[in-house]
Amino acid sequence: EIDEASKTKFIQVDPVIFINTILNNMLSNAIKFSYDDSQIVIRMSSNDEASIFEIQDFGTGMTESQLERVFKTNVNTTTSGTKGERGTGYGMPLVKRYTEAMGGEVTLKSIHKENDADNHGTTFTLKFVHPKSE
Repeated sequence: EIDEASKTKFIQVDPVIFINTILNNMLSNAIKFSYDDSQIVIRMSSNDEASIFEIQDFGTGMTESQLERVFKTNVNTTTSGTKGERGTGYGMPLVKRYTEAMGGEVTLKSIHKENDADNHGTTFTLKFVHPKSE
């Protein structure tokens, strides 16, 4: 889903890092923690201030403990996916570090399946403020 305003906005990012590290990790996690025949929604919207990217899945969601650790580099954050897929635990800390290095911010909301059997999953949001035009 891309709103019309987003088609004319620019963000200042390193395209290789943005695509290969940030978006790749977010999409890989959305797939890894989703169930067969589940949906993943990717949204891009813009306003005068910023461009916003959201990746929403309807998978397992995260526990409170996982939410507290997901961006930390000094603790093990590896969690197996819905089919036992393994990870390194380095992906989300890298997403945060690179996003912030490029002037953006990353946030997430998540509801674990044990807390709500019908409404669970995770949404990662990236926000990049538009460069000021002179």
